[in-house]
Amino acid sequence: MSTSKIILELPQETIVEILSWLPVKSIARFKCVCKSWLYLFATDLQFDKLHHEHATKKNINVTRFITSKANRLLFCSVDVHDTRLRWDFKYHPLFSNNKDESVEILGSSNGLVCASAQRDTIICFWNPAMNEYKTIPMPENESPTHLDSWLRYGFGYDLKRNDYKLVRVQSYGNTVNVSVKVYSLILNAWKSISASDNMPYRLSAAGPATSYLNGAVHWLTLDLQVIVSFDLAEEIFHEIPGPQELADRSSSVDDRYTKHLDVVEGLLCIVSILVGGIYGDVWVMKDYGVKESWSKLFRIPQYAIKFSYFKVLKSMHNGDKFLLDVQLREGDDTTVWALYDVEDRWAGTINKDNAFRWSKATTVYEEHLVSLLSAPKQIDDAPAPEEENERCKKRARLS
Repeated sequence: MSTSKIILELPQETIVEILSWLPVKSIARFKCVCKSWLYLFATDLQFDKLHHEHATKKNINVTRFITSKANRLLFCSVDVHDTRLRWDFKYHPLFSNNKDESVEILGSSNGLVCASAQRDTIICFWNPAMNEYKTIPMPENESPTHLDSWLRYGFGYDLKRNDYKLVRVQSYGNTVNVSVKVYSLILNAWKSISASDNMPYRLSAAGPATSYLNGAVHWLTLDLQVIVSFDLAEEIFHEIPGPQELADRSSSVDDRYTKHLDVVEGLLCIVSILVGGIYGDVWVMKDYGVKESWSKLFRIPQYAIKFSYFKVLKSMHNGDKFLLDVQLREGDDTTVWALYDVEDRWAGTINKDNAFRWSKATTVYEEHLVSLLSAPKQIDDAPAPEEENERCKKRARLS
């Protein structure tokens, strides 16, 4: 019996198991085999979960990051047992012919990257692994901005509705007049959220555009007193307390620290840097939402590496070392990646020959099967698995 006939006679659950071990690029090609496979790859959450679990097992020691450089997205793979960085890049499909365009990453979740360009006048969702993207329509009836207005975005995954949402928070000159709008990928539309009563804050522009964790996006407030979170399922704001030590500093007249919020290995993280870069403290919230669980992870002195700003990317060697994305004090905003030894209080650069312009948006990236061309609600005529499986077999025999 030929190999093709053996495969055709396999039970459906066995075929699904085999497919779940394939690379994302292979699955992207196989979507056109038949409708049942298209439905399986594009809309079956259990298959996506199974595929992601298998991919994680195959690359258990490897973490991938994504950052931006001009009109390109840079992908970097890091092995916990090997400090060498493996780089790859992809041009953004909308700006591949414009080398002068600057692309900013607004967030990444489940393989989808939310990117903006031309000063946020163009925003799109992009799945680099599936080679699919969707341009997001901009909100209508926007009021003119003022000199002291601000605009912040948040991107993440709605766990309850299997939806991807983009939150736009904008002020028109004061803390009361705040506009909050939420874009839904499933609905392909924006809607306004009443936020004047529960959003009496100005949001800080420091650090990454957004920090997504536990179904919510997070920002630091401008006065650095609290963290503001927006629940993507309930579409309401909450307050999360920061470390008491940082709150005490912020309330004092002599607050000479710059701070930014991030997510590091599933924990909220605040980096507090003394102005002038004398040292930087790294805090993590070990129990989400519990104020007392804030803990100072480590301090980086200026002599360890001449930084003006840094991000924590990942712990290495059982937490004895940390991978950092560092903006150097010299070199026209040049950034390097460095490995910081907590005990020796020293950092060594590991990509000095491939240094590039600083980007605040370096974030973890994981490949997923999320399709931007076939959302669940758009496939209403999905055939029964048994019926369509027979069609797949017939098509395979003819080919």
